[in-house]
Amino acid sequence: MIILSDNHRYDIIPIGIVEKKDSSCVTVDKFFYKVRLFTDDEPDYGDILLFYEKCDRTDTQSLIRKNILFSKEAAFRKIADLKIRKIIRNRIGSLDSETGSFITRIIYNEYTDSENMVQLGYGLFAYYCFSRLRKRSVPVCLITLFLYSLCFCFENKFFLIFIDCICDLIKARKDTKTALRILLFLFLNPLLLTNKGILIPILLDLYSLFDFDLCFHTFLVLVFSFCFHEISLLNILFYEICIRYRIFLFLFSVLILLFPFLGPLFRRFTDLFSFLFVRNIHLRVSVSAFSLLIFLLIRKRIQIRKTYIEMFLMIILLALPFKDLFFQVTFIDVGQGDAIMIHYPFSFTCVLIDTGSSYQYQKLKNELYSHHIYRISDLIITHDDEDHNGNLEKLKEDFIIERIIDEGCDFDYRNITLKYLKLGVHDNDNDNSLVYSLNVNGIDFLFTGDISKDAECDLIRMYGPLDIDVLKVSHHGSRSGSSRFFISSILPEIAVISTSGNYNHPHQEVLDILNSYNVRILSTKQSGSVSVFITRFFSFVKTAHNEFVIMG
Repeated sequence: MIILSDNHRYDIIPIGIVEKKDSSCVTVDKFFYKVRLFTDDEPDYGDILLFYEKCDRTDTQSLIRKNILFSKEAAFRKIADLKIRKIIRNRIGSLDSETGSFITRIIYNEYTDSENMVQLGYGLFAYYCFSRLRKRSVPVCLITLFLYSLCFCFENKFFLIFIDCICDLIKARKDTKTALRILLFLFLNPLLLTNKGILIPILLDLYSLFDFDLCFHTFLVLVFSFCFHEISLLNILFYEICIRYRIFLFLFSVLILLFPFLGPLFRRFTDLFSFLFVRNIHLRVSVSAFSLLIFLLIRKRIQIRKTYIEMFLMIILLALPFKDLFFQVTFIDVGQGDAIMIHYPFSFTCVLIDTGSSYQYQKLKNELYSHHIYRISDLIITHDDEDHNGNLEKLKEDFIIERIIDEGCDFDYRNITLKYLKLGVHDNDNDNSLVYSLNVNGIDFLFTGDISKDAECDLIRMYGPLDIDVLKVSHHGSRSGSSRFFISSILPEIAVISTSGNYNHPHQEVLDILNSYNVRILSTKQSGSVSVFITRFFSFVKTAHNEFVIMG
């Protein structure tokens, strides 16, 4: 067996079916969710695996994303074969590469996070296809759901359909049905409720359950801005049409597997309606209490009755940067890497120091989108390690980058100055990291990249003891940096460590040194993104996990 969550509750489903293979791992369909296994063994498509060993893991080894529970360690053994999935994979492989790739993405829900926003959220068309079938005939829906799961996969959201079918058979009330859904997922694994493939259907069902005084399209804007920090305007305006189109596309994809000669017709059809996906208007929106309050006040004052006027008013208010009322420096949680955002309130621009690793781009993008960022005025690349510059090209696709700084220099961002601390030339990339300091309303920051103890000594020797309030701990808390001499020379009030816990970072001796000088330690591994908010009168720190610190 494997463990579902950090409290070591055991998995209630000890078996799974191999659904997909990558270079170093396999994805196993476990009916309530999927598990990605990193292993030297090579099971084949359709193999049934039995999980039989306890597997401890930390936050760095597992997380809920899309509808897959990533697991870095799991023990299993092959006990049988399920030939039908191999046959289907072979059929997909026999199609031309473009058609096969397109059908795979639709049937197996293998979209990127950004594509899923355009697709109305994590393959919801499949969910609504079974929902419509359930309303016509519960037994037929259950049989079809079983056959589909046998042939392809049982996604998390389909469990919602299964619950609805059972409730329909026992004639349960709608509010009972919704409560049962939530309770069962809390029992199976509370983290599953953070899965957007489950969260979005539940939120949309809540609209029909309660008498919300909002039009449905306005509610859609709220849901998708909350889940993705972005909306696709055409998808919101023509939601019902888009759902029907995608249901048809989903059924057509399954039909292609039975009649491959329809492949050219399928491609022609999708090309004809491609404007639904590419000719679209994408807006970065984020829910804030301030924008919602303004919306309610205006709506009550004017008494808006036309639904589209109400929807556009909501979009305008959510698209304005009301979320950020204070100047902030945010150490973004990008796993084992660095990404630091410096952002003025009511602004669509920021300064970004490093970009994190390429596999963590969605975290970086979501954070920037949530702050309505369209333009990066200055992007500092401290050095060439992948965990610091891995998303440079992807950022160029989604944001306007005015200047990339990979050779140190002082520069101004509005009325503040980021000062480059030149340390000379060293014989390794880490010690050649660009080091910057920043002072905002008397709060001093020091961003150290991955410099080692030798470079830290050079910094103190060249610039003398520094009075630092917030230190970005070098090299993710490795013992290669953060010497006792360095920490005693700058005496930070808060030390932020950007790490996922890989390589045993932060090392215990670094933590011991920081603790010996009464430094408050905040790690993105435990706290998520760490934001320092600075006002004219006081400053405070807030983390993604709702830790709160008033700075002295």
